[in-house]
Amino acid sequence: MSIFTDRETAAILSALRFRQQHYGYYDDDLLDIATNGGEFDPMLPGEIDTLCEQINFGTLETRLLDYICDELAGVALCHVIENVVLGKDEIIVTIRGWDEPYTIPLNEESNSE
Repeated sequence: MSIFTDRETAAILSALRFRQQHYGYYDDDLLDIATNGGEFDPMLPGEIDTLCEQINFGTLETRLLDYICDELAGVALCHVIENVVLGKDEIIVTIRGWDEPYTIPLNEESNSE
């Protein structure tokens, strides 16, 4: 879930991609914005690409949390998740107030048991 509308996200992504294509050219005002007044270097094209992917698709953590919340939709407890452990075949979710962790299988064999 994004804090931006689809239109706002598209504008942000297009501006970032434009910046990526024109890396190295900054007027003084843009350089000041890109470096937060010289506090750090502007992002490299590869860093911009990674940022665009995170904005467009989410980080691994946000995608994992979205998946868990979908699995827990009937339980409606996403706001009380305390810990998540990603295993090879399952995700183990610790939920505040539950005695046992909730396990979400990741492969077809586990889903059919």
